[in-house]
Amino acid sequence: MRAAEVQLLVASADVSGIAPVDVATLIQGLDRWLSQWVPANHAGSQVERIERPDSGWSSDILLTTVHPAIDVTGDGKPVAELAVRVAPAPAVASFPVDDFDLQAKVMRALKASGLPVPTVVAVENDPGWLGTPFLVMTRAPGRVVGDAPALDPWLAGLPSATQRRIHEGYIDALGAIHRLDWRAAHLDGILRDAGQRLEHDLSWWSNYVDWASDGDPAPVLANHMQWCIDAAPSMAQVPSLCWGDARLGNVLLLDDGAIGALLDWELASIGPPEMDLGWYLALDRLTTKVVGHQVAGFLGRDETISRYQDHLGRSVEHLGWHEIFALVRSVAINERQARLAAAGGVSYPGVAGKDNPMLDYITRRIDRFEAAA
Repeated sequence: MRAAEVQLLVASADVSGIAPVDVATLIQGLDRWLSQWVPANHAGSQVERIERPDSGWSSDILLTTVHPAIDVTGDGKPVAELAVRVAPAPAVASFPVDDFDLQAKVMRALKASGLPVPTVVAVENDPGWLGTPFLVMTRAPGRVVGDAPALDPWLAGLPSATQRRIHEGYIDALGAIHRLDWRAAHLDGILRDAGQRLEHDLSWWSNYVDWASDGDPAPVLANHMQWCIDAAPSMAQVPSLCWGDARLGNVLLLDDGAIGALLDWELASIGPPEMDLGWYLALDRLTTKVVGHQVAGFLGRDETISRYQDHLGRSVEHLGWHEIFALVRSVAINERQARLAAAGGVSYPGVAGKDNPMLDYITRRIDRFEAAA
């Protein structure tokens, strides 16, 4: 696949977009909310600044500065910087539901296990404050390298040893997520469980394909989804907590290469950990093919799988199928986003419908998978 054939490398789960609201209104609404939520600690503190990070379509995160700093977590440590995840209006949402209560429970479970995630401050489901529900978190340190790490100037300029540390740290974190005792963390019955033959996950994504395409998916995309259903493997191993959007682009990185935070848990579910690994490997392989090179210090595919298996404590299973399923999900997300962009007159790198070059790429992956079976 030539780079010129591809208008979109991957469709990320954090692309949603919200209806534009002027910053002054957001500051006023959030300031009123803070004064009532932590009145004893407010002490005249005000929201001074709100920024939207420049990260493509990821405009649903508001980075907020409060002065003076206030104790929003109850641990006696005043906080000056918060991150507020704002729910998009349904008409411009990338997913049918944005359940902040669920995301907060997952993040709190991860935090309790020692994994680096932002501290949840509160979930506010009353749209009266900002015009929509929102999730308030402490702002974690670090920078994001985006969906194509090899094109990030900061990452490319690091010593090879630091690049390797970043990649190994990401793989280790993925293994730690999948080893978390999600039942002991009281996530049982809260998150979608894929089921032994992944029937619940496949049903959810099959419905998503239809929803994202406004009831009219490209026939090839619908066929790809049906192939995933027909060829789905049985899950023989104990299921894990799955991230749902396991990308390096969802990791905040510190200057020394350590992980500052793991972000974006809206697609968390219970299922085979290979769903996360397949998502990462499939999209990484695609971006590497298009960009033409990998980050110099990153582990190769075989090394990545080997290190991950060491953390998981077993060999991965059915990885080829999981990579194809990941690509189908990615195209479905792109379908939704491309349609939203077209309807709103917004520039977007992906294309909707039968003209998406990713559909032919997936067809070739399926043909190779079946030939090797």
